Amino acid sequence: MKLNPKKIMLGMLIVALLGAGAAWYAIQQKLKPTEAYIRYCNNARLIHEQLVEFEKDYLELPSAEAMADDPEAKSLDLSSSNGYLGQLIIAAGRDSEEIFHIAESSVCSGSLPDNKVVPREEVLRAGENGWAYFKGRTIDGNAEPSQPLLVPGWNPDTKVWDDAIWKTGIPVLSADGSVVLYQADTETEKEGYRIRKDGLPFKKDDPDLIQPAAR
Repeated sequence: MKLNPKKIMLGMLIVALLGAGAAWYAIQQKLKPTEAYIRYCNNARLIHEQLVEFEKDYLELPSAEAMADDPEAKSLDLSSSNGYLGQLIIAAGRDSEEIFHIAESSVCSGSLPDNKVVPREEVLRAGENGWAYFKGRTIDGNAEPSQPLLVPGWNPDTKVWDDAIWKTGIPVLSADGSVVLYQADTETEKEGYRIRKDGLPFKKDDPDLIQPAAR
C-alpha cells in the first residue's frame, strides 16, 4: 500500500490518540480509590450517623458524662476511644462492631470483631476499634462544621500512622459528616484521591484526641 502524507498524518493522529487514551486510563487507575478507602470512608459516615443520633438523645456526643447514669456503660474504659465509641453501641442497642474496625491498623487484630456486645465488658475490646476520637465536640448547631471527629488511630509505638492504613493519606471525618483525605506526612509527596493538603486539620498533641486501645 502506498503511503501518502494524508495517510501518514492520519496514522500519527491515531497513535497520538491511543497514547493519550492510555495515559488517561493510567491516571484514572492511579487515582482510583482502593476498596479499603471506600469501605473505611463509608464506615466513618455510618459512625457519623450514629453520633448524630446519640447527640439527639443525650444532647452531647459520647463523653464521660453522657452515659454516667447508665449502668450498662459503667464497664466502658474511657482511657481509649473504644470506650467513647462503645457508648454508641450501647445507646442504640446495636450488636455489630465491624464499622469500627480498620484491618490495616496496627492497633487492630487481623480478624473482624466478634460482634459480642453482651456482657457489656465485651463492647469494642482492644483490637476491635481502629478509630481515634475527638472528645468535647458537637454536631448539631456546630459553629465549626469542619472540625474533626474521627481519624484512624496511629501506631502506639511510633505515634505515626502506618503506611499500610492509608498509602494515599489520612482520612478525617468532620462534624458535618464529610470525609476528607489529608497527607499523612508533609515531607513526603503523596497522591491523594480527593484532596491533597499540606497538613492535618488538627494538632497531633491535641489533648482531646483519644487513641484506640491497642490489641
